[in-house]
Amino acid sequence: MEEPEGRGGGRPSRSQDLPLRHRRRRRDRVVLRVPVLYSSGVPIAETNRVVFTGGAPTVTALAGGHVDFAGQQWSESAGLIQGRKIRGLAVVHPTRLPGLADVPTAKEAGFPDLDVVGWQGLAGPPKLPAAVVQKWTALLEEAAKDPAFLEQAAKLNKVFAYKGPDAFWQSSRTS
Repeated sequence: MEEPEGRGGGRPSRSQDLPLRHRRRRRDRVVLRVPVLYSSGVPIAETNRVVFTGGAPTVTALAGGHVDFAGQQWSESAGLIQGRKIRGLAVVHPTRLPGLADVPTAKEAGFPDLDVVGWQGLAGPPKLPAAVVQKWTALLEEAAKDPAFLEQAAKLNKVFAYKGPDAFWQSSRTS
């Protein structure tokens, strides 16, 4: 979760005050709806939902002051956070992330029930032959253990956790 720098008289003093600081200030002001808003007391009826085509337009709008709040992957927002154009408020991960040591986890910030998982993966057409699925599964599993691959993922600010096809489908059905 991030907010633009310099908003509302400077940096907020406490992460747990988040819901109160992100209420609409004017009728024309927009707020991106993200899951934390629903469980944190923000009056949803007083917000406007803004949909973007991807992470880059979202964080650009946030940095430009066009939205007050956004939930984005670390890899998409890293440059603007590190350049101090937006500020990370919390990470949705069990532990603090490398490169964001001063940004608390959602649990530390007062949102213990917030559980959002962003994922990326490979997909194929329906009825993809089992041999092809098995080949890709083996290659991806091997890459997930490759130190050079994991090092490159870390450089791109990717938090990497490999799940094979069965585990992925099981977790997607329960979340």
